[in-house]
Amino acid sequence: MLCDEIYILNEGKIIEGGTPDELRKKIAPISKIKIKFKELPKDISVFEKLQVEHEVSSANNLIIFFSKDPMNDFSKIHDFLSTLELNVEKLEISSASLEEIFLKIIGDM
Repeated sequence: MLCDEIYILNEGKIIEGGTPDELRKKIAPISKIKIKFKELPKDISVFEKLQVEHEVSSANNLIIFFSKDPMNDFSKIHDFLSTLELNVEKLEISSASLEEIFLKIIGDM
């Protein structure tokens, strides 16, 4: 952990503050679940059945799911993927970085 608390200042006044986790939950509560496949299925609409917001990068064989509850959604995604018998190359679950939080706060001003 870099620090216990973070404060964002604008013209000498505190505009936002808290622990990194508090700021993530308040400013950028969406986590990303990135899954890279050896090959995507021909019909990528099968992922609509999951009812989890996502975007597909066919060029990279990558699907990014957006989640407010990544552990629960990952469980659903895992169970669903096991029925499709797809080869997963890489899996990554990430929350917003402090830089992304800062840019969101400053961008909203």
